[in-house]
Amino acid sequence: MFSLKELLDEKYKSCIDYLNNHYDYSYLDSMHYINENNDIQAIITGLSYGLVGIDAREMERTINFCMHSQDLYYDYLHAKRAVLKGKGKIRKCYITMGYYSLFYDMSLGVNTGRCSQIYGPLFGDYHHAEKISEEEGESKEKGKNRWFAHEFFAADPSYYGIAVTREALSETYSIYGKEWVGVPTEEREKMAAVVAAKHNKHIKRTETFRENVGIVEEYIRFLVQNNIMPIVIVMPFSKEYRSHVLKEYKEILLRVLEILPHRIEFMDMNDLTVFEIEDFLDMTHLNQKGAVKVAKILNDCFDIE
Repeated sequence: MFSLKELLDEKYKSCIDYLNNHYDYSYLDSMHYINENNDIQAIITGLSYGLVGIDAREMERTINFCMHSQDLYYDYLHAKRAVLKGKGKIRKCYITMGYYSLFYDMSLGVNTGRCSQIYGPLFGDYHHAEKISEEEGESKEKGKNRWFAHEFFAADPSYYGIAVTREALSETYSIYGKEWVGVPTEEREKMAAVVAAKHNKHIKRTETFRENVGIVEEYIRFLVQNNIMPIVIVMPFSKEYRSHVLKEYKEILLRVLEILPHRIEFMDMNDLTVFEIEDFLDMTHLNQKGAVKVAKILNDCFDIE
């Protein structure tokens, strides 16, 4: 394993450069590597809310496959690969969501480039995005340095650590230099309203909604057929964000889950009273304290004998 001193060694410079340039891909690829070489019993999928908001290191034999901007289509591909290629027997799958997740398709939005950067190399699947050919040299570099990324994340299987911090990726922190609790009240309301308005626009994407309902049905069926408990989790959000996001989103999600012919565990963590403003990094993401709190709740509520 690599210590901080070794990471600073000049002979690892090309490896570190590669990791910096392919960090998100390297993280997810490494999580699959860990899953395929260890007795993992639970997996987590979802977008940034689950990545930032759950510290899987607090959960026994659990891998977090969440990623920034990831959608349900790629959540399912992660789960399928993890189940079919994993060394252990996966028994639980946490499907983390935002309220608008059923209306979101990464391959059709501003984040479409991530399909080529991350999911094409991982799965050979670009969904609705246009495939971008990878340069031959970059492909060789990836093969050469992949082992370094695997060892880096095997030493500490978390997206956040010595290379990346939550604060570095937080718009709130970049503006105010503080977590959500330190932002002035009026500014919290304004910032949350802007983000919620952006998310509320997704409800017009009816074609995406219909496709995602089919993806969820297939995803849940696959889990059940493999004797894995599907656990759908809506992650905690700040009260400022919740006051502006469309209430219809939760109603629609519940209706979709209710018509599925399978047992599904469901929790909207916003119905709990345990989360405080001090648990949030920004309007929709938890800080480290909040991420540990979520992990402990999941441990306590979904223990499968």
